[in-house]
Amino acid sequence: MGLRLLGLLVIFLSGCATLTHNGRNQVVVVDSKPSGAEVVYQGKVVGTTPALVEVERGKKVELEIRHSEAGTKTVRLKSEYRWGRSFAGNLILFGLAPIGWFVDLIKGSSWELKDPVRVRLSDNGKRQGPEFTRLAIAPPQSADEFLTDEVARVMEKEARDRYPNVELIPYKKSLETFLEWEYDFDSRPSWSYRTRLFKELAADHFLESEVISGRATHVDVKAKLTSFTSEKPRQDFAVTLNPEEVPAYSERRWTRKLGGFFRWIPNTVTVDLAGSSPSLKVNDVDVPGRSRFEEGFWGDVFRYLGALGLSHMEKQSERDIWQYQFQFVPTASVSWTNITYPDIAVIANEEFERLYVAAGYGPQFGLKSMYGHTYIQIIPVAAYSAIKYENGGKVYEFGRGDLSAITEIGYTYFFSDRFVGRFFIRRVNEDASLWKKTMEKASPVIAQQEFVEVGYNYVGFSFGYHFSVGRNPVRQIVGE
Repeated sequence: MGLRLLGLLVIFLSGCATLTHNGRNQVVVVDSKPSGAEVVYQGKVVGTTPALVEVERGKKVELEIRHSEAGTKTVRLKSEYRWGRSFAGNLILFGLAPIGWFVDLIKGSSWELKDPVRVRLSDNGKRQGPEFTRLAIAPPQSADEFLTDEVARVMEKEARDRYPNVELIPYKKSLETFLEWEYDFDSRPSWSYRTRLFKELAADHFLESEVISGRATHVDVKAKLTSFTSEKPRQDFAVTLNPEEVPAYSERRWTRKLGGFFRWIPNTVTVDLAGSSPSLKVNDVDVPGRSRFEEGFWGDVFRYLGALGLSHMEKQSERDIWQYQFQFVPTASVSWTNITYPDIAVIANEEFERLYVAAGYGPQFGLKSMYGHTYIQIIPVAAYSAIKYENGGKVYEFGRGDLSAITEIGYTYFFSDRFVGRFFIRRVNEDASLWKKTMEKASPVIAQQEFVEVGYNYVGFSFGYHFSVGRNPVRQIVGE
């Protein structure tokens, strides 16, 4: 036992994110306009754009981009905290987590560098494009509003890079005006509407775009710069994006393959913080149960940890609209608790340890808006329940698989592209014969009664991490 504890201490003293494969380093894509520039990292030339460059993770990582004709530029790579790998990874053993977090921060492995890195070099004073003063990003034409909004945010960054001296209207601020004039992901207004739209936005140019093709490895976007004075674009260009930059593309790619109403693959890992109320129905009488927890640290942890699960969740719309939605979704969960039945005198002091594992697929009906997603779902599941009971120094274990259903009413809201919160009320039914078999050892008198139904009610809050189904979810969760 002492050697195991020592091993755990060594791991967490070294930091969870630091020890994992490629934890200290990260490979990023570096591209430049014009291409063919040398990439210098820590004083050494490590590639020629476009290039794959391996760098050490950190908050302050710099690259020098050198081109013989277009000049030299030093760029600091943007970074974000690795919530999935560093924070959640070290959280597994709770008490040792602060040590892991501290080590990861010190060594720099707790940071995820933004990828790809695109650099625009000066072109010896040559004009980079048409001169204008105020630019708005029009909704890109695509398969749906979610893909449109993600591509628009990427195009906004592209516009800032291409036209650094132009006042750019943020896409989120201008979207409502575009929608009022019938400009959305699947429609463009007539020319007369467009001229009025220019006037209302007080912009002299639009950056319009369209997702023209997409494969598993890249997404092609065709863009054009237009003004209110002419329908002919003043400038056009193409942008190639990685699927990682537009997660909605990968998800919709699966949707198109499998059907619009069917979501076959989970996209969110959840931790349910909920209280449970078990109940037995014996001879048509509902007998409430009570969850019981050990004293101390671990008892406090499992007092509020209702379940771990996988589910499919969709982000709320950025549009001020209300949409009804019907779809079939997957779910999977595992939960464990200790249960007592204080209202049954003969077993009032007995304790039953219960493990429950379920996976299923079923219908969900919801109402989605920019304020979140309210839903109700009834999911048929294949479940396995196991009950452990100790009596007279002997330990009895009973397990049984069956088909049942999980009913849930809830509300979800995405706080960011990756993190989501959910309030829910859940009802889980269980095979009553398993408890009857358990009572044969606990109380033969109770076992002679008719066990009609066993159920568990959960009310609580769920915290989730959302990943794109177009990529390997395990790699996304661990942040590699």
